[in-house]
Amino acid sequence: YPPCPRPEITLGLAAHTDPNLLTVLLQSDGVTGLQIMKDEQWVAVNPVPNSFVINLGDQMQVLSNGRYKSVQHRAVTNKDEARVSIAMFHGPDEDTIIGPIEEL
Repeated sequence: YPPCPRPEITLGLAAHTDPNLLTVLLQSDGVTGLQIMKDEQWVAVNPVPNSFVINLGDQMQVLSNGRYKSVQHRAVTNKDEARVSIAMFHGPDEDTIIGPIEEL
């Protein structure tokens, strides 16, 4: 995401949940941009050096019978700095049928 002098008029990535099981995300050190919805408010996820962010996806919510929630998130642009985000999506093959774990 390139820097934007007026981030309030742009959108990096619209609000969504990931359809997969989980997402492993590597963010640029020190550059904010990822936000999650918590208590009906957008909250910044501050990057921690040498770490990953793990987002639970829709498949995890289904498998856990709602015990674990798929996180709604978005990306916003940064006024001063470019931001790099690398996502790795994990889950079963697309043709796999999933459902709640019976014990849950």
